[in-house]
Order: sequence, then C-alpha cells, then structure tokens
Amino acid sequence: MHKKIKQNVLKLYFILRLPVVLLIKLLFFSRNKPAGRIDRIVVIRLDRIGDFITSLPVIDNLKAAYPRARLDVLVRPQLKGLAGLCRNIDGVVEYDGFFSAAAKLRNARYDLAIDLLYDYKLMPAVLAYLSAAPVRAGFAWGFRELFFNRVVRQEDAAGKSMTAVHCEVLKSLGVTVVVTAPGIDMEKKKPGGKLVAGIHPGGHFLSQIWEKEKFAAVAQWLLQKYKARVFVFGGPDEKELVSFIVSAAQGGAEVEAVFPDTAGLVQLIAQCDLVLCNNSGPLHIAEALGIPTVSTMGPTDPVLWKPQGEDSIVIRKQLACSPCSRAVCKSHECMSLIGVEEVENALRVQIQKIAAVAQEASA
Repeated sequence: MHKKIKQNVLKLYFILRLPVVLLIKLLFFSRNKPAGRIDRIVVIRLDRIGDFITSLPVIDNLKAAYPRARLDVLVRPQLKGLAGLCRNIDGVVEYDGFFSAAAKLRNARYDLAIDLLYDYKLMPAVLAYLSAAPVRAGFAWGFRELFFNRVVRQEDAAGKSMTAVHCEVLKSLGVTVVVTAPGIDMEKKKPGGKLVAGIHPGGHFLSQIWEKEKFAAVAQWLLQKYKARVFVFGGPDEKELVSFIVSAAQGGAEVEAVFPDTAGLVQLIAQCDLVLCNNSGPLHIAEALGIPTVSTMGPTDPVLWKPQGEDSIVIRKQLACSPCSRAVCKSHECMSLIGVEEVENALRVQIQKIAAVAQEASA
C-alpha cells in the first residue's frame, strides 16, 4: 500500500512539474548546430561517491569510442579530488552553483553532454540541455527526457547492475559497450607484512548503517586475533561514530581515526589489505581498487548496488520487506539481524585468501 501511494504521489508531481519543463525549453530554445564530430564530451555526475565510481566504465567506453575527444566530468567539490585520480578523465569541472555551472558548460561548447543520473531529479538534465551540446543523452523519468535527444527508457535498464544501467546510455549513442568492473589505477599495498584493515561504519542513510557496537567488536577482534593495524574512517559528519568505535576497540596506537577527503580516501583504501563497511561510497572505491571487502547490505536494492567483483563478500538478510530502499526504518531488522560472528567469519575467509596471495608472491 505504501509503495502504491508513493507511486501515485510521484505521478501527480510529474504532471505538476511538466509546465516548468516546457517553460524551460521555451525560454532557452536555441538552434543548435547539427551533430557532427565529437571533439568535446562532458559527463554530468552531481551525486555521491558510489554513483560516480559505478559510472567509470562509461567513461572508459567513451574514451575508447572517441579516443581523440576531450572528456570532462562535472562534479560537486567533494568529488573533485577523486575524479582527478581516475583514468580517461581529461578535466574536472567543479560545480559551484547552478547558474555558474550552466555558464561553464555552455561556454565550453561541448559536442556531447551525458547526464548519468538514474532518477527523476531535473537539475542535471536541465544542465545538459543548457549546455547546448548537439547530442544530449540521459534517462527518461518524469519528463526529464524532454531535455535529451538520446534517451534511455527505464524498461531498458530494468534488472541490471548500476554499472550496466549507466552503460545503457552508451547504447543510445551507438557506442559499442563493454561492461567492465569500475577501476582506479593506483599503487596498492604490497602483499605480506602486517595486516592492515580499513573500517567505514557510516552511510548516507541511517537505514544503511550497521550498529556501531558491532563494528567496535569486530575491530577489537581484528586487533586481538590478527594483531592488525586498523583504520576507522569517515566523513566530517561521522566523527562521533568513528571516535566511538576507535575508543571501544581499545587498540591503542594500532587503531586510528581518519577523516580524509575523497582523494585521501582512495589513497588510504589502497594501503589496506581489506575493507569492512556498509553499502556506501568507500565500498565501491575498494572494489574499483581491487581491495577485498566484507560489507553489510540492508534496505539497498542488491540488483542495482551489490558489488560485482569476486573479492567482495556481502552479508544480507532476505526479508519479506526488503529491499525497501527507505532512508529510515523503525524495526531495522535487515541490519540488526546481521551478527558479529557472521561478519568475523566472512573476514576470516578474506584474510585467508590474502595470506595465500602473500605466500604466492613471496615464493
């Protein structure tokens, strides 16, 4: 019932905003030059870390299809450092407000603008339209498709991982698609030596977060059983959460709280042997780096967001109500039912694999 009500409310919202969409098109109508050679590309990615990471294969495929073209990404300031580390990105355009971003895109005279937002929000679609790029591609959802001339329908993306969903945009451009795992090229920790574990206990929504007491118990187990070096990291708004786990783990100097920017986050994760986290941005960074992970998954849709790599272990409870994709949940059973021992067993499996790789490397 709740889902049906939400769908009806969204339909009404879409109908009410249609005049706004048409007014924007009328006010900013321009006779764009015909689509020709693609020399300048911009990919609009104004959301979070996980969304950005899962779209990296799109960027790789675009570069393969248009090797001589300049490829820029438009991102929010917090992702600028991360975007600068990724291969096949020639320039990073920092989003510093809607009107400023619109002016930057229009002045750059892009030949192709791609909005990769798989949602109904209008803003990135409007930016793609205002860029005046002759070719504009994106997803149809709530009339935002009126701003594009290359459109991906929701039914074309159904049942696919988020990376595969993003790659559907390439098909609308006639680009040959190779759906690969996201990758970031960075020097990683060499196999062997002291075990280094990264823990990210946070998440964008409260419903995605495993209990902090359980994270602390696992951190203490890593410190005591494996004499590991443990980094507990988070964003600026997660300091209290991270500090609690560091204190409760009672590991002294061997457990450290870290609050890096996105570039520093990539560098930190690259120096870990494995990462324990919820389904959040750092999970997708670790996967892109090829770092083994153990992650919890609660209300998140596993079809869209489950890591695709062989080095990822996802712990999830299949309940009648899941995945609900709710930001807040009263019962939170899908996460509270995940036990400490269950996570420790998964970590043990990963640590054994890591040890085998280190032994092979030293042979």
